Amino acid sequence: PMCRREQIRQGHWIAVTKDQPPYISKTMHLRCPVENYDYENPGPWQSFEWLPLDKDCSLSRWNAVDFCNLVPYATISIIGDSLSWEQYSSLLQLLGARVHQTSQHVSGEERRNHVQTACRGRDRGTKFVWRNEPRLTPKAVSDSIRNDFPVILILNRGAHYANDTTLASEIRKLAPVLLEWQDACDRASIKCHL
Repeated sequence: PMCRREQIRQGHWIAVTKDQPPYISKTMHLRCPVENYDYENPGPWQSFEWLPLDKDCSLSRWNAVDFCNLVPYATISIIGDSLSWEQYSSLLQLLGARVHQTSQHVSGEERRNHVQTACRGRDRGTKFVWRNEPRLTPKAVSDSIRNDFPVILILNRGAHYANDTTLASEIRKLAPVLLEWQDACDRASIKCHL
């Protein structure tokens, strides 16, 4: 059977060799700087995989088709800093989409969502939303949610320092925005994930 969350918490990373990288970014400076690796003729790729200690279950490996089948026509929002952008970019590239690095900065400069579609189905696909907002201000998060209502919301402040008092205050101000989003999900009978 598939592993449950509690079954995968304990484990360790193991080194694996794949036939090639999971994707090769079209943007040269976004490629992993691996010494002597020929991205034009990809070959074996060193990576790591998580191995749960619990041997009574199976941990599924990444599969783009399975992922798309799990989130058909959903909206997935990632709001945060440059690390969050890398997660957004990587996810889209794993799904075969092309990502432009400038979109990360345009989102922040213009204070708006950047939206791309992947997992294309019959008439549309899954919508992926990026918002450059390292401090996760309530106004920006609320605006992002209002513009492109997500069923999956991923937030990350990254390593942007704020002292404990400021951080706690900012999180307290953000909480009502997240509760309002969850209430809207409940009213629409949608199971939303934070």
